[in-house]
Amino acid sequence: MKNKKKNERVLQIVAQIYNRLYYKCKESVTGYTREEFEDIFHDCILFIYTDPLANGLTNKKEIEGLFLYRFRMIEFTYAKKKQKLREIAYADHIQTTQKTDENG
Repeated sequence: MKNKKKNERVLQIVAQIYNRLYYKCKESVTGYTREEFEDIFHDCILFIYTDPLANGLTNKKEIEGLFLYRFRMIEFTYAKKKQKLREIAYADHIQTTQKTDENG
């Protein structure tokens, strides 16, 4: 975040339409706790704030469209990370499985 160029105009527009964005994103998401949704939503705000594509956008509707697109992108990334965390085999689980196979 330090080295990326921040766009104050985009941030002001996002602030103006914050509630609309929040509820549109909330409607489209299922299967997350409130904290997980809030993390995804605020990650999207930070992403849009520094997104070079947002620099050329001039009105609220364009920024809203980009925000919703980026939200889905970040949500997909989050889902993949969450899935990967479930698949991690821990050492104690591996040892238990090996002992069971040996005793078999």
